[in-house]
Amino acid sequence: MGGPAGPSIPVSSRRDRRERGMVTAEAATVLPVLMALTVSLVWVLSLALTEVRCLDAAREAARLVARGDIQQARAVARQAGPPGASVAISTSAGLVRVTVSAQARPDLPLLGHLPAVGLSASAVSAEEDAGAP
Repeated sequence: MGGPAGPSIPVSSRRDRRERGMVTAEAATVLPVLMALTVSLVWVLSLALTEVRCLDAAREAARLVARGDIQQARAVARQAGPPGASVAISTSAGLVRVTVSAQARPDLPLLGHLPAVGLSASAVSAEEDAGAP
């Protein structure tokens, strides 16, 4: 059992302690990577939702412009779109095109220093006849 220097520790026990320490080190390395991945996925999802809001705003505004209500279309697009969105309306050859653009900035902690991402969406609609019922 024990030798002249005292009791000996079995080799398997020393290996178990070393492996537990390795697991802790691996977890400490992986957790920040998982957090960064999670924050990145949330940011991408936020961008997708902002893009959808731009598209919805452009579509609603294009319908209103096609009916001849340009002022209402601008108000609806600004209300339905993301905060600070700009609205561009053009007509040509009986078609109405509305483009809603916005700058998306991360609202997440530690990501405020990232540059804004420009997003835009367009919708096209045929102009309706003013005399049609």
